[in-house]
Amino acid sequence: MFATVNLVKSKKRLRKSIKIEKCRVGEVEFIKVTLYKELPSKKIERKLKNKADTVVLSENLSHLEFNRINVYDSVEFIKSISVYTFIKIINLSKIEANNLAVCVVDKKGKYTDFIKTLVNKASLVKIITQNEQDYLNLSDEIYEEYGVQLIFSDEISNCDLGINLDVSNPIIWFNSVKNYVKITKNCIKIGAGLCGQVPKGIYECDFAGMLKGFKDFRRLNLITADYFEKDNRLYGINCKNIKNFLDID
Repeated sequence: MFATVNLVKSKKRLRKSIKIEKCRVGEVEFIKVTLYKELPSKKIERKLKNKADTVVLSENLSHLEFNRINVYDSVEFIKSISVYTFIKIINLSKIEANNLAVCVVDKKGKYTDFIKTLVNKASLVKIITQNEQDYLNLSDEIYEEYGVQLIFSDEISNCDLGINLDVSNPIIWFNSVKNYVKITKNCIKIGAGLCGQVPKGIYECDFAGMLKGFKDFRRLNLITADYFEKDNRLYGINCKNIKNFLDID
């Protein structure tokens, strides 16, 4: 079981400094912890003893460190969602496949699964990786199936769109690396079926990512990455915005 932990500061004097509730989303139970003043992590751990093995922290508690409880990290979840966001942007751009060149920066070779989708949407797919073996195996499969070869390179030039999956907040760029956006926690929203069920102060991204690990939610469309971040501002992913960034008609 996991727990969400949020700090809600109150000007009123309250008898309790911490409130613990059992909650349920679908068939998944979790513990909701609300702090009314800052408490040391050791005290929170004692309260959660044998009740939760992982915590999802609100932004104002991200500094907390625990000895016996894991703190959920949504970095890998964000990257997996960024891949689908990249495909969505390509679809919205309405650039014909025979005119589109894309680049994927994936040094560790952890995100090979979506490359076959790119082959159907672009005339050139360039890969920058240090794990060429996994990609070479994939390249052989793609060549046999589609008659297309992946291009391996150290240069990101000459590509219309690209995605860098080697940073905590994946970067998607258009036409040049100067014209880029980031996919952050704020960009990722839950599906309509979970609206109103995310505890106050908790990132929707963290909550969705935590639920994704449970069998009950594996087949549900929990999230939508319908926003991207540029210069610390959020923009909706739609045809108008994509056209502006790509500078196309």
